[in-house]
Amino acid sequence: AAPGRGAGRHRPEGPRGADALLERILESSLLSTGSSLDTVLVDERGSSMRTLSTPERAARTLEWMMGSLTELPGSVGQFAVAQRTLADAAALEHQNTWRAITEDLEARLYPNGSARVPPERLGVARIRETTYEAVRARHRQFFAPERTLVVIAGDFRMEPMAEWAQLLADKVAGQSSTPPPHAAVAQERPSLQGRGYSSGDELGVVVMVSHGPPIGAPDYAAYELAVQCYGRLFSSRINRLFRTERREAYGASCAITQRAGHSHLHCEVSIAAERAVDAVDLLLAEGRRMGRAESLEPSEVEAARAVALASLRYLVESPAGLSEELGTAFFAGLEPGAIAARRAELLRASPAGIAAAAAR
Repeated sequence: AAPGRGAGRHRPEGPRGADALLERILESSLLSTGSSLDTVLVDERGSSMRTLSTPERAARTLEWMMGSLTELPGSVGQFAVAQRTLADAAALEHQNTWRAITEDLEARLYPNGSARVPPERLGVARIRETTYEAVRARHRQFFAPERTLVVIAGDFRMEPMAEWAQLLADKVAGQSSTPPPHAAVAQERPSLQGRGYSSGDELGVVVMVSHGPPIGAPDYAAYELAVQCYGRLFSSRINRLFRTERREAYGASCAITQRAGHSHLHCEVSIAAERAVDAVDLLLAEGRRMGRAESLEPSEVEAARAVALASLRYLVESPAGLSEELGTAFFAGLEPGAIAARRAELLRASPAGIAAAAAR
């Protein structure tokens, strides 16, 4: 994995076409090394690539990663192919109304004119007007050796890997002249608001999005447990209400995603359209309950803690998970020891701390 910090993509003039094309070019180039691509991601925190590689191919993959720090891989011809295929994909994506609704909801987390809100969705016209030079400029903005972390995780003999990494690091040393990354935009909290969309379908979906603290914040572990209690557990109270008592929905699904300087909470419930307003009332009422320590049952807190600890252990015991956790820490400006500190904070979080995090 090779996470690199960069300037945010969500400025008003943010080159969303360049970001998407950069992802596509890196994907096709990385696959040409013979490694199995796991993920390439460009977002407001920076850019990251993760591959699954055998020991025999690891050196070649490392060489490709180091080379990509100083020069955008591929040619003008490969850029043209990436542009055509991405434009075709965008044409299909614009038929996906659900993606448009999700983007609209997340945009409403920020005030009008916020630097975090893209001016428009990524469309065919935006992709076709993006030039090769714009993608190269975006690459230079993100990929800088002095602010890049390379993680090698797995059943490798580390001595040759370390030697390769050092040789390649020496090779790219001093070749970068990129400016430092932009500072993270401060979290901006809007007032509670609702938004309705009509599709004519009998089955409706209720979605709730909200800000949360960034990973590494003093109350992040407590917030993570609050979200577990709220709707990430199969046995969460809100899920029991929807599924067992009311028999109106299978339950809610909740996820936390990291952003620069904060996190997003996304919860949704698929339910009959005529019951959607009731579902909103239930979600809000459960949110208020989470903010009162006396309302939290010891059993749900301990269940949430057990699942969070097991999930963290699973991540750090798998090569892909460990590289992801180290990359997430790096994006947040944290040391690798922050992973162990998070485990300690999960063990230490009290019902009062969980309620306070939920209330905030």
